[in-house]
Amino acid sequence: MKKLLVATMYVLFCIVFVVFLAVPLYAQQSLKEPPDVLNSVKTAIDSSLKKIDGRLIMASKKAALSGIKGRKTGQALLGLCRSVPGSIDCATVDLSGRMVTVMPAKYKKYKGTDISGQEQVIRLQKTGKPVFSHVFRSVEGIDAVDIEYPVYLKNKKLAGAVSLLLSSEAFLASVIVPALNGLPHEAWLMQKDGRILYDKDSKQIGLMLFEDPLYRPYENLLAAGRKIAGDKKGAGSYEFLAVGKRGTVRRNIVWDTVVLYGVEWRLVVVDVVDAAARKVPMPGSDRDAHGCIGSAGYSWCESSHKCLRIWEEPCP
Repeated sequence: MKKLLVATMYVLFCIVFVVFLAVPLYAQQSLKEPPDVLNSVKTAIDSSLKKIDGRLIMASKKAALSGIKGRKTGQALLGLCRSVPGSIDCATVDLSGRMVTVMPAKYKKYKGTDISGQEQVIRLQKTGKPVFSHVFRSVEGIDAVDIEYPVYLKNKKLAGAVSLLLSSEAFLASVIVPALNGLPHEAWLMQKDGRILYDKDSKQIGLMLFEDPLYRPYENLLAAGRKIAGDKKGAGSYEFLAVGKRGTVRRNIVWDTVVLYGVEWRLVVVDVVDAAARKVPMPGSDRDAHGCIGSAGYSWCESSHKCLRIWEEPCP
């Protein structure tokens, strides 16, 4: 019995010793694991969309207290626009579908404009719930998304809505550029219908993946696009043109979904397989013909004749 007890104690000691050694070894291995880039970028976008939701709630409450035509409502709308990167204008919309109060000042000329025929306005008045549109050509003449939040009075009667017109390209750039800074990855987003909302190659933004001639020669890209549109998350690969280089490269991808008010955007994170294409450029080494540094989020604005970050200063 004594020998059995000694043997048992020895075995237990060995197990504890092995576990003790394994814990720091596992920790070291975990520290060496690559970051979950997809989850990191998704979290950043989700967080920014949640902040927009919170600011719309605040603006809606102020509009309910002072009226959709009130002076304080105008101040709230201006604060909303200033707090959201990529915002174009902020307005209240009455039950007839007309823009009542519009901020900032440069867009006040659209006061009284009838937008009752726009899909998101119809949907909000039908459901009484917050809505998020797909990209469309706004009355301001800009391709944008419209986020609308209902304004309810104390008697719970719907009085109208607060509208935030947003450049999805500028908004996403304000989140993705810093999220991927220094990482050998790219990211792009699309609507489920294939419209490109954001891409490192700004020339692709606004194109329709399943329709534009640029993509037709790349069947494996189109096949991947159909999978991305149909599945909320997944992984795959395709070949396509290298950004800023000649020829094609293979791209390994993972994707997930970001959602606001039931509208889904597909977020795709790309790892370029080609060794030369995946090198992280030295800061400032990716200047374009105008001297704009793309990796820092700058692009050329023809009308202003300067490099700018469109989420900080829209190109008129």
